[in-house]
Amino acid sequence: MLFCNIRYVDEDFVLRENGFLGIEEDKVEYIGAVPPEKDYGRQIDGRDLLALPGLVNAHCHVPMVLMRGYGEGLPLHRWLRERIFPFEAKMEESHFYYGALLGIGEMLSHGITSFSDMYLHVPAVARAAWESGIRANIGFGVAGEDVKGQCRLAAEGARRIRELGSDRLRADYCLHAEYTSSPALVEALLDAAQETPEAVFQVHLSETEQEHREGIGRRGMTPAAYLDSLGFFGHKTVAAHCVWLEEGDMELLRDRGVSVAHCPKSNLKLGSGVAPVKKLLEKGVNVCVATDGAASNNTLDMLDEGKVAALLLKGANLDPTLGTPGEMLRMMTRNGALAQGRGNTGLIKVGYQADLAVFSMERAHWHPLGDPLAALLFAANSGDVAMTVVGGKVLYENGTFPTLDMERVKFEAKRARDQVLAALAL
Repeated sequence: MLFCNIRYVDEDFVLRENGFLGIEEDKVEYIGAVPPEKDYGRQIDGRDLLALPGLVNAHCHVPMVLMRGYGEGLPLHRWLRERIFPFEAKMEESHFYYGALLGIGEMLSHGITSFSDMYLHVPAVARAAWESGIRANIGFGVAGEDVKGQCRLAAEGARRIRELGSDRLRADYCLHAEYTSSPALVEALLDAAQETPEAVFQVHLSETEQEHREGIGRRGMTPAAYLDSLGFFGHKTVAAHCVWLEEGDMELLRDRGVSVAHCPKSNLKLGSGVAPVKKLLEKGVNVCVATDGAASNNTLDMLDEGKVAALLLKGANLDPTLGTPGEMLRMMTRNGALAQGRGNTGLIKVGYQADLAVFSMERAHWHPLGDPLAALLFAANSGDVAMTVVGGKVLYENGTFPTLDMERVKFEAKRARDQVLAALAL
């Protein structure tokens, strides 16, 4: 596949124009200002297109699309206990599968090529990701007092992913949070993860002021310091939210190489606050962007997430020079890939995985065109995605999904939601 005369973001996140991008099998093989001599097969006229590295959703719970719009207007802890936990308790394996397929289809249509998922029924989510062709880091979110049972489920999910034998799907180990766990559970999870030493860990961290303050009351230290005291950050880790971190927490995360998954829309919608992104970046923490679950967002739209993240960075710090398009796109792509432990993607670069989000620039809101990257971040929307490519394979193109029967997926997802709501009504 060869993109001709296309605008694209180079490895330094600088816009290049009238370029040629050649893809051979799963890699970017050619980048240049003149056509290559090699025949790459299909040629795509890129004059009205803009190519980015594929967007990386660094933290979500993808089957929660079944709970989109369910539990509106509640703060986090009531939302979880009154709406989300009861709904999840009635979900069956097929519900997780079709919810995951629906969420993955949504993400592919938004230019997302990889996601990190912390949830339940890992085999169902992994099956959906495998069939769709998307990249994913997937782990079972352990919580509660059943230490052996929870860690058995985490290890079993990881084993099922490893058996697929493909780097496209990776097994992560996930701790729901400090407040839903015990030291015994954390230690048992660390033991279980020894079977997969390269695994990334995921955790919700200091999402709300209540969680943070009560954690200090329980442990005599912040949730970040507590997890570190148990050795949790000895593994490569993605900490989601991080809204109420203290100065020492930020330095701790930096020193341990922990990435922060910034979920601005979910945190705003649940009234949790705004993460201190400026300070985190200044301290050298790898900050990436994520949607969280569709139950609290209510979309899996990374372009919109990046726009909100940029506006918050500017507005919260009274500084319009922050959150430039290049900086935000790096957070939405390369930083997310690095958080997942995927060093060979997240950039449009020769030899890297051909993971691309290609936007059409034809619609009125792009014109008259000034700075194309500013137009992308602040004027465009995910409806402008023309093509999503993962490992050189087109998984979405102008409303079509080569690997998914989206009409059936939507039908089955609605039926799954209806079945759960009926069970809750009994």
